[in-house]
Amino acid sequence: MGVNKVGTLVIFEFKKFFKRKKNLIGILLLIVFTFLYIILNNSIDSKRISSEKSSCDFAIESVTNALNSIKEEYKNDKSGDTSKLNRMKIIIDSYENQLKLLNEESKAIASNDWKRKLSAQIKLDKAAALDISENRVVSGESLQEIQNRIDINEILLSKNIKPIYSDTSMTSYNFIILSSTSIMPLLLIIILFLLASDSVSSEVDEGTFKILLTQPISRSKVIFSKIISYSFICILLVAAVYLLFFIGLGLTKGFGSPYYPTAYYTGNFANIFAGNKSYNKIFIDARSFIFYIIPIYILLIITVVSMSILVSTLISNSTGAICFSVIVYTTYYIFSTQLKLFKGFAQFVPFTYSNIPSILNGASIAQLENPNITYTMGIVVLTITTFICCILSLTLFKKKDIY
Repeated sequence: MGVNKVGTLVIFEFKKFFKRKKNLIGILLLIVFTFLYIILNNSIDSKRISSEKSSCDFAIESVTNALNSIKEEYKNDKSGDTSKLNRMKIIIDSYENQLKLLNEESKAIASNDWKRKLSAQIKLDKAAALDISENRVVSGESLQEIQNRIDINEILLSKNIKPIYSDTSMTSYNFIILSSTSIMPLLLIIILFLLASDSVSSEVDEGTFKILLTQPISRSKVIFSKIISYSFICILLVAAVYLLFFIGLGLTKGFGSPYYPTAYYTGNFANIFAGNKSYNKIFIDARSFIFYIIPIYILLIITVVSMSILVSTLISNSTGAICFSVIVYTTYYIFSTQLKLFKGFAQFVPFTYSNIPSILNGASIAQLENPNITYTMGIVVLTITTFICCILSLTLFKKKDIY
């Protein structure tokens, strides 16, 4: 009987949710922000692709000038220093090899032959890695960055996967990964707060709780039904928006390859206090990477909803509850990501796990200098936060005076 009452309340919450103009605006904002995010990234991606030939030609010109300069210096050297001349000869050979590969890459770009282009890039990177390791040149990139690029390109070539700019490409699978990073989680959480932070306070404002509580329904069932219904609604909304754009982008930009290599930190499922000393990065396919994203994304949504309902239970005014939630989260985001003030205990803060791909690839560990920010820790922290918020909401609502 109790379950039936909760089920009835959940259905009732669903109906009320979609009748509120504020919630419809929130849904529209989610769609608009996602659409704008796609347009922005697509524009950047198109410019990068169209500038490939000119960038390669510029590199050819730069290497040609450097080669001519050192050849002239080698020719005119009168010092008789054999060691110096040998070093110069090695540099000349390196430049000539680089020039040959750049010309090959330029021709591949002109003929739209991505395999030939990829092969040339691998050879260029291997030559660059050798030069750096033997201290022949100084590079703006680390040896590890170059090696990672070589590994990815070799996987792409062996699996016959066309390369993309994974930080801007809007093919469907890459969109799912990219939209879970950077600015999108910030906007999503703000919208979730907008949707759920007045779930209790709006009922107080409108006086509907007073009528509802005259029925033979316990307060715990009322608040529990709100947690369940708002969690389901928000999960379904986010899933529907993602699915809509996934299909739309697949039809217009292509779905991309589900086997595209994506960096993954191997310490994500280790002991949560083990640190990262004995773990490294490997490459897994995009499909598996997304498989890891989905569960923690769902848990993140449930956590934000439970926090919103707690705030709504504490603050009786709807506008005040929404503003408080948004301001607190935005302030934390600025202090955490820009000023890095909370990096020492960031692993215990649920919002740390909003940028899920950065957790999965280990980037958050480097950014916040905290080795305990892992997938496992994220599951634990989000689960505990949700549980605490639910218990507090139930306790406070039972004691709340409803006028």
